[in-house]
Amino acid sequence: MTRQPRGEDGNAGGDLDVTESLVVRGKGLRTVVENALGDPAIPGNGGRLFHVDQHGEGGVDVAFEHLTLARGDVGCTGARCSTGGSAIEQHGSGALRFPACRVPRNGASCTGEECGGTFDGTPIHTLFGGALTVRKTRIKSSHVRCASDSCTLGAAAIAMATDGGVPLSPAATASSGALEMTRVTIAENVASCEGNGCSAGRVVGVFAESVAVQRLVVASNELRCSGDGCAVRALVDRYAQGSALIDGAELTDNLGDCVGEAASWMPRCRSAASRQRCAPRACSVIARPARASRASSRCATASAADPWRRERSRSPTTW
Repeated sequence: MTRQPRGEDGNAGGDLDVTESLVVRGKGLRTVVENALGDPAIPGNGGRLFHVDQHGEGGVDVAFEHLTLARGDVGCTGARCSTGGSAIEQHGSGALRFPACRVPRNGASCTGEECGGTFDGTPIHTLFGGALTVRKTRIKSSHVRCASDSCTLGAAAIAMATDGGVPLSPAATASSGALEMTRVTIAENVASCEGNGCSAGRVVGVFAESVAVQRLVVASNELRCSGDGCAVRALVDRYAQGSALIDGAELTDNLGDCVGEAASWMPRCRSAASRQRCAPRACSVIARPARASRASSRCATASAADPWRRERSRSPTTW
C-alpha cells in the first residue's frame, strides 16, 4: 500500500475500502499484503490494509485466505482521537473469515488526552455484529501503544464487539456475531500505555453472541502500563451472550507489568505500591447463565501456582 492520501474512504489512497462481498486469496503465506506508507521508524505514521464496510451498511462478507497481512500502522494525535484497527477494520453485520493466514508486525499509536478507545489498535478489528472465524492462523509481533493522560488502546491482537457506539442502518444491527477460533496462535504481541490514568487493553477482547474456541495458544505477550492510576486488563476476555465452548487453550510466558502509584491489573490485582509485576488473569469466558447451553474449559498455564486457577474452578461459565 503506497498511494496517498491516507484516511479517506473512497479508494483514492491509503487502505483498500471494501463495500461488497469478496474473497482475497493468496497463493500461500509468501503472498504478502503490507503497508508501505509513512516512515516505519515513527509509530502510527503509516496506514491500515483493508477497511471493510466502512459506512456500516451491513451484509459485506469478506474472506482473507492463504496470505500474510503485515505492517498495518495507524495513528492519531489530539484529544479523544481514534485510531481504529491496524490491519483489518470492519463495521456492520457481514462476516470476516481468516483461514490459513499470518498477521504479523501490525501496530497502532495515539497521543492526546483521552485518545484511543476500548477496541482501538487491533490487527483484526470487527464491530457492530459481524461474525468472525479464524482458523490455522498466527497473529504475531503487533504493538499497540498510547502516550497521554487517560488514554486507552484496546486489544493487541483481536477486538470484536456488537456495538461500537455509532448509529448504523437496521441491516447492520440485525444480528450479533459469533466467534470461532480453531488452531490459532497469538504470540509476542504488546499493548502498552504511558500516562496518568491510562489503560492498556487486552491481548484478545471479544463481545459476541457465541464463542467456540479449540486449540488456542496465547504465548509471550505483554501488557504494560506506566503512570499513576494506570491499569491493564485481562490477557484474554471473551463475553458470550449465548453459548461458550472453549476446548484446549494454552497460555504461557505472558507478562503484565504496571509502574506507578495505584497502578493495577484490573479487576483483581490492585496495589498502591510504586511497582508491581503479577501474572495476568489468564483468561475469562463469561456466558449469561440463562442462555449458556454449554461451557467448558481446559486451560494450561506456565505455572502450577497460577493464582487464578482456584477462581476459575468455581463456575462452569467463568474461567
